[in-house]
Amino acid sequence: MIDNVVINGSQKIAERKIYDIIEKQLAQRRLGIFSQQNIFAFSKRQAKKEILKNFFVAELVIKKKLPRTIQISFNENTPVAVWAEGEEYYYINSDLTILSSVENLELNANNLIILKNALAESQIKTAGIIKKVGIEKKYLDICLSLKQKLAAAQIEIDNNCEINGLEAKVQVKANNGPKIYFSADVALDKQLEKLSSLLAAKITPDVLTKLEYIDLRFGDKIYYK
Repeated sequence: MIDNVVINGSQKIAERKIYDIIEKQLAQRRLGIFSQQNIFAFSKRQAKKEILKNFFVAELVIKKKLPRTIQISFNENTPVAVWAEGEEYYYINSDLTILSSVENLELNANNLIILKNALAESQIKTAGIIKKVGIEKKYLDICLSLKQKLAAAQIEIDNNCEINGLEAKVQVKANNGPKIYFSADVALDKQLEKLSSLLAAKITPDVLTKLEYIDLRFGDKIYYK
């Protein structure tokens, strides 16, 4: 009878969630007859299918180690950002595939940028066992670039980058300062040049903290309040 489950490779995926999958399967019978608590009756294929349905991992291997152990090994895909919808958060990779849910944002040790869905409708699309965020990759690229490039302009922002795909709008928030609106359809560097010109000509650091927003989306014009 299986009395030990060993998990290798878990970093951001909570091991508890893998254990829950296996425990649920151990309570089932195979072919309606054989208890899967018996190591010989335990279905590695069923366990693998269920894990892949819930988590996007690579090189998943499940082994039976006689007499009583199931060993599960895998490699986690590396997240580049977090996707947020309402109160739900998910790690995503560079092609917007959802890797796993985020257990606790406070444990976001890599300080990943958080892309927040500004629309009421979910942007998560499912194809088979794979879930992806259904926005264009340019939104991810813009958000990944903004923090570094705004820091070069001496504007520090928080980790939230709000996405509105219907309006091609990207919004960030300066620390102790205004919201800043960018267009996903206009070259980011061009918009940053406008922002730098505004700051150099009219907006002192003290004034910047008092602004509500700066809007860079409309041609050569800049709107701020």
